[in-house]
Amino acid sequence: INKLCTFKDGKYHFVFFQYAGDLINIAEPFWEVTETSCSNIYIVLWKKSIANCNHSITISDVKTQLWDPTYEACKALLQKICTLKITFSEFDDYFGPTDGLNIISNELRFLSQGLSSNITLDNACIENICQCVEICRKLQRSHHSALLVLNVKMLLSLTGKFDHLEHVAKQTSQVKQWTMGFIQGEMALAATLLEDIRQDKDVQHCLECLWDSRNILLWLKKETKDVSDLSNFVTVALATAAGGEDALTQDKLS
Repeated sequence: INKLCTFKDGKYHFVFFQYAGDLINIAEPFWEVTETSCSNIYIVLWKKSIANCNHSITISDVKTQLWDPTYEACKALLQKICTLKITFSEFDDYFGPTDGLNIISNELRFLSQGLSSNITLDNACIENICQCVEICRKLQRSHHSALLVLNVKMLLSLTGKFDHLEHVAKQTSQVKQWTMGFIQGEMALAATLLEDIRQDKDVQHCLECLWDSRNILLWLKKETKDVSDLSNFVTVALATAAGGEDALTQDKLS
């Protein structure tokens, strides 16, 4: 199809050959989306349209059998992405598990420009989509951190809003089935918190130590009534443990 035209000096120049008349109307937009914008997503959907054709087609069928369904599929995909109704699993089907947010950003821009439709992804929209992808990746890495926080919450009978952390801890394997719109707001804040815990080994170690010491903590919680009672218990325990020990051991106990 791209041999029907060339782009030179800011203009499309058409080259006509026999039986190509049915493709003239799509030659310019096809060139735009595949050559100028270089949209990989469009090519993926084009190949799907080809696969859906279970019979031989002629040149006159290309527009109705390939171009039209591919173009409409692209518009539907853009609309779904723009409204954040796409799941991360669907998103990866088209974009792949790429680590480069700039690749995603460029591809969205290429696709939007290439289609020249009434669906426009501006910079703010593209940035929001990339942030959603980054949040999804954080959540997928956060299962261990979420479990640590919830264990300590249970151990110390902490109060507050832990709903999103519980959601992450229980359904990490299902994150890719969530829509981009689902992880807005407090879910995004939870992802950032859990990622900070995951990256801070000292904090993670502290939470792990608390959980590993749960038996003595639960016993103390049962045997002491308040902070003053706990303070007296610790003072007596240290004094008893340090009895007869050398100065270095006493310092360690303190």
